[in-house]
Amino acid sequence: MSNSGDLVLDACPSPPRIDHSNNINEKNENGKEETAPNEDDFIPKKPKSKTKKSKKHGNQGSVNLLTIKNCHGFQVGPTFVVNGGSADTNLGKKESIVMTKEIQNLFESNNHLNRQDLIFVSAHMGKGWENVARALEYSEGQIFQFHTDFIKSGIKEVIYQLLLDWTRIKPNEATIGRIAKLLWDNHQKEVVKLMADSK
Repeated sequence: MSNSGDLVLDACPSPPRIDHSNNINEKNENGKEETAPNEDDFIPKKPKSKTKKSKKHGNQGSVNLLTIKNCHGFQVGPTFVVNGGSADTNLGKKESIVMTKEIQNLFESNNHLNRQDLIFVSAHMGKGWENVARALEYSEGQIFQFHTDFIKSGIKEVIYQLLLDWTRIKPNEATIGRIAKLLWDNHQKEVVKLMADSK
């Protein structure tokens, strides 16, 4: 065995204990009696507030702040749509586009897309372009990246760069007939009609 002087302890010292059995009153410098401190003297006390409490009047509601970002079609509360029947129900609606011989010829075209075709399509395609990108087999992440990379130049540039990428990755599929059919099937019939009218 080794000497007890070599013994190393990892104990930490604790604050001094107060002996409650010996509450001796002593006089301080001013001559007043003081009692020995007890445990309650070491517990911090909350300061008393000197402000008057205001009376609450009626029902006071709380305010909740809600921040919503990148949300489309968000609505709070009910929506009421009333159609009286006497108003023109075609206001704001485009006339339906029907299949014509020119559009059918466009679908059958095996001509490869050129730069002018890409510029034309990207200039006329609008809302729903993401569905066309999905039909071209782009993932949600790729669509997001195209949008993020090129949106500074406008949505036309985003669509143009996506179509340009598609023509480079799949040059054999990138024909006028293929893009016209994809546009028609993905609610871009107006673009197909304009393409057919321009040919």
